[in-house]
Amino acid sequence: IQALLICGGVNFYQYPIFTSNECFILDKFSSQLFARMSKKRALAASLITPEKNLWVTGGLDYDTNTPFSSTEHILKNGESVKGPELPLALVGHAVIAINSTFSMFTGGETPVGGSINYTYYYDHYNQVWFDGPELKIGRYLHGAGVVTDLITKERLVVVTGGSSDRDYNLQSTEILFDGKWVLGNK
Repeated sequence: IQALLICGGVNFYQYPIFTSNECFILDKFSSQLFARMSKKRALAASLITPEKNLWVTGGLDYDTNTPFSSTEHILKNGESVKGPELPLALVGHAVIAINSTFSMFTGGETPVGGSINYTYYYDHYNQVWFDGPELKIGRYLHGAGVVTDLITKERLVVVTGGSSDRDYNLQSTEILFDGKWVLGNK
């Protein structure tokens, strides 16, 4: 890794608490302001698109307690460009690239403040959303990724950890098998 691009966030250690719209490039020697998003976003999710832009999705402006269904692309030149609207406002969700055409959004919280078990696919080529299979457990602030089974070489989508309405410290994992989520071993 040469450098990281980090956008948004919230500063709880300063009063008043504030949300940032700034994007910084970090390397092992320095940090440098790279871009400014159109909105201040904390608890957003992001990924690198097939076009090699950073796609920042959803999130919350702590200053106004406003959750977002908006998204934006941070281009290689630092410009922020409006992206497609999410199916609903999402905070604390995860997004992963399934392949060069599809991304998957998992979980999060809704504006009314409950963890959700929804998943959505986004088709970057056709620019359309469609529903995915529901998670077994509604979760937010979780991790998600694609792993390869060492024996079958099959690529599997996995979500793990996070919080739910009932459990602040989830220690469960779900794996997507044949279009359905299956609870993994603890």
